[in-house]
Amino acid sequence: MTSTSHRRRFLMSLSVRLTLWYAVSSLLIVLATTSILYCVLVANLNRQDDQFLVDEVYILQNLLTERPDYADAIRQEVEWEAAARRYARVYERLLDADGHVIGETPSMDEHLTLSMFPESVSASLISGGHDTLARDGTPFRVISATLSQTSPGGVRTIQVAMNRDQHHALLRNYRLTLLLVTLAAFAASSLAAFTIARHGIKPIIEVTKTAKRVRSTTLNERIESGQFPSELTELVETFNEMLHRLQESFERLTRFSADIAHELGTPVNNMRGEAEVALSKSRSVEEYRESLASNLEETVRLSRIIDSLRLLARAESPASELECEHFDVPAELDRLRQFYEVLMKDAEIHIKVANDGGGILPDDLPYVFDRFYRVQKDRSS
Repeated sequence: MTSTSHRRRFLMSLSVRLTLWYAVSSLLIVLATTSILYCVLVANLNRQDDQFLVDEVYILQNLLTERPDYADAIRQEVEWEAAARRYARVYERLLDADGHVIGETPSMDEHLTLSMFPESVSASLISGGHDTLARDGTPFRVISATLSQTSPGGVRTIQVAMNRDQHHALLRNYRLTLLLVTLAAFAASSLAAFTIARHGIKPIIEVTKTAKRVRSTTLNERIESGQFPSELTELVETFNEMLHRLQESFERLTRFSADIAHELGTPVNNMRGEAEVALSKSRSVEEYRESLASNLEETVRLSRIIDSLRLLARAESPASELECEHFDVPAELDRLRQFYEVLMKDAEIHIKVANDGGGILPDDLPYVFDRFYRVQKDRSS
């Protein structure tokens, strides 16, 4: 068998197919789960950043509105906001009504220009920020809010940005972890699926082994259906029934061979005996004639047996269709009696049907319609 045939048989293997189905299904479930977890994490991070940015806007708005005398101190706090944080670096910018910068965090203009912020909305209506990239590709979450009225310090618009390098690094590590978990889950599910598939098709392998052990001398092999799952019990029972039918057919064929040998052996032996007697010494013409007539009778008997065999062969051919009819023996005998009733009364003839023999033994009843069946005592005689 070539390597191509081995590869085709391997790919067509039921265990391989089940393993692939289990593994792919597990992979899709893991991918769906990890994707949902990743999306939930991203949404939570965005929500937390937006809440932080909105809080920063409200804090600055309240300070500018309620503490107008501290405008210079507020601008100074804005300018030093980024330096005060180690991880979540925040940049803030204050604009007047004409869009001119009043104050901003140092080096903010190097990363984020005014055009990188979305259109300002009222601080009371602001809900979330937007993602943007700085000039050097650094990711930022930005927000822009317009005050309801210009503050005493001339501030009209507040722009706040948050550096998201830490969050993006967290998401990259999370994606890598999810990838490793997915690959490990796929490998584990494939191994588990192959083990389960091999265990699941073990009954089919047992059926195959039993089928390979079946020979003409081991037709009595059977499979115990109690050790198989319910889905395969019917298959096992059907296989056992097939073996039973094969065993019966083989036994019937064996009996037929013995019976036909007996049927053909009797006339052949008679013809041989007649010929040996006729040739044992010189005989008259009349004696030879009698010997030939006896052989002719045996030949006719052989011809009838051969014709019967031909009829049986045609009847059992798949191309032939037999029309079976129910034969009521008592009714047929009653019609026969009625037909001859008048003659029997006139000629005073009595017909009696009786069975004076020993009858058919119960062990022979199932085989009475077998071809040339003979009971055991006749076969051994």
